[in-house]
Amino acid sequence: MKLSMVKIALWYGISKYPIPLRKSLKGYRKAIFLLLLVPGSLYAAPCYGPNMPEKGKWEIGAQANILFKRNMEKTHGEFKSSQYFITLSYGIFDWLSLDGKLGAGDIIQKPENEDELGYNVNFAGAYGFRLHLFQNGAKKIRAVAGFQHISVHPDSRDVSGIKNDCIMDDWQASLLFSRDYKRISPYLGFKLSRSDLMHKIAEGKKRKKSEDLFGLFTGADFYLSDKLRLNLEARFLDESAVSAALIRKF
Repeated sequence: MKLSMVKIALWYGISKYPIPLRKSLKGYRKAIFLLLLVPGSLYAAPCYGPNMPEKGKWEIGAQANILFKRNMEKTHGEFKSSQYFITLSYGIFDWLSLDGKLGAGDIIQKPENEDELGYNVNFAGAYGFRLHLFQNGAKKIRAVAGFQHISVHPDSRDVSGIKNDCIMDDWQASLLFSRDYKRISPYLGFKLSRSDLMHKIAEGKKRKKSEDLFGLFTGADFYLSDKLRLNLEARFLDESAVSAALIRKF
């Protein structure tokens, strides 16, 4: 999936509000910057929600991401994963933030017509960025695009004396729209994603790709105080997953 689907979809999201963007050079910079950064091929992860740290500010949080089901190509069946992170976001500009995560996760493979194979919790990490594309102050509407990657490296597993290793790489590009209310900001969006499992048996290895690319998600930020918020999110179609995060501004 090269330039076409991802960049056309993101450009459509930008062009929904042409007048505010075309009135400002910054609007053009954000749009061009986004189209240059999004890779030609996209390989899902929580989308964080509409709130981003201000320029020069930090946000730190704790996040749980539960992937109930992700279908794989051919006869590779499906897999699921639980991941737990400490999150860190920094505002490069008011319209651009960098995101990182450190934590742990597991993987459970369920190949077709084979027994389930589970890998215990070990290292997991993530990185990404978000772009604030548009904000209508009067109607309190925002649009945010992002790119995120999660990698999970669980413990090895011995099966009949043979060592099995499994690594998950989860990639996505997303575009969301939100509306602010008094103490809540609900949002809805779409994403393009891909999950790969690198399955290593003894000296051999095989990359197994996910089946569905297009997904939908919905969620909300709940403001517990001026500096503390709770984010809840659910994701559909490409995967069945939920996430929850408690985030504090600094």
